[in-house]
Amino acid sequence: KPDLVINTAAFTDVQKAQQNLKLSKKINYIGVKNLTEISKKNKIILIHISTDYVFYGKKNKSYTEKDKTIPKNYYGLSKLQGENYIKKNLKKYFIIRVSWLFGYGVNNFVFKILKKSKNKNQISVIENEYSSPTSAFDLSQVLFKMVYEIFINNNKKYGTYHYNSLDKKISRYQFAKIIFKSIKNDKYNTKIIKYKN
Repeated sequence: KPDLVINTAAFTDVQKAQQNLKLSKKINYIGVKNLTEISKKNKIILIHISTDYVFYGKKNKSYTEKDKTIPKNYYGLSKLQGENYIKKNLKKYFIIRVSWLFGYGVNNFVFKILKKSKNKNQISVIENEYSSPTSAFDLSQVLFKMVYEIFINNNKKYGTYHYNSLDKKISRYQFAKIIFKSIKNDKYNTKIIKYKN
């Protein structure tokens, strides 16, 4: 009987979500629906990690929590369905939307870029796709602070929030350049070519 549950589970591979609609729906919507019902029945506070893919991505400025959600693919739709079910059925919830989450593990942009560039003279990275990278470590620190605020300071401002580690938008190409500059490893001395899709 926990007081609070943090849901970090998700089907996050955007392309595979398009190919495997049933599994994506089971994890991103049905799983969230089940957690919501359990939370409601047992009066549990639910913190749910969501995504910027609930937006279409055509806005020139950064999206705010008040902007209309219009997903442009099935991954975004399945995540939005989970969000909407929480909002409709729970009072005690926090939805945290993040973008380009990266950290230890193989299913993120940093790992994929390094793997792709290993032993290659040059790689192509998309230039006209923009967002704000989010460190999994930074996000974990924010979640710890939230739990502290909820239970120690009794600060329970429930609702939907946006969070990322960078206070500006950058392209995939710019992100790749930052990655290589940060690691400073001759093994990844790769030329990055930008292209538009």
